[in-house]
Amino acid sequence: MAERRQMQFSNIDDVMTDVLKLRDGGYSKAGNWSLEQACWHLNQIMRFLMRGHPVTPNTPEQDANRAMMEQVLANRALRTGITAPEMVVPPADTPVSAIDDFLATHEKLKTFAGPFATHRLFGNLPDATLRQLHLIHCAHHFSYLLPKD
Repeated sequence: MAERRQMQFSNIDDVMTDVLKLRDGGYSKAGNWSLEQACWHLNQIMRFLMRGHPVTPNTPEQDANRAMMEQVLANRALRTGITAPEMVVPPADTPVSAIDDFLATHEKLKTFAGPFATHRLFGNLPDATLRQLHLIHCAHHFSYLLPKD
């Protein structure tokens, strides 16, 4: 299998530009998920976080995960092999429309004033931190998709 791209995103516009390049120019996979599947997965998570559920106290597990979060932020990378919860694992037959859904959500994210819902692993986070984690998460998944040009 091909090697992943080394990448980082500075902002949501960079993410959207990469998605459009992959969609319009084609790509090969260095992982298991297609562009549609990666977009579907990331979109489900961001739509949930943008619903802004009431803030709840962090669980002890979320507090214990803070060191892992700090490492992710410092390295600007997620480790491989993290298992996604079943509810955000994309279906094998994810439709192409998942790309446009992702782009629409991320257009809204650019002006979303918050607050975000509690993060599943890391608890309550400042909006800026959650946005950085999302950019890192996007880079992780899109690094497995290699542009053809």
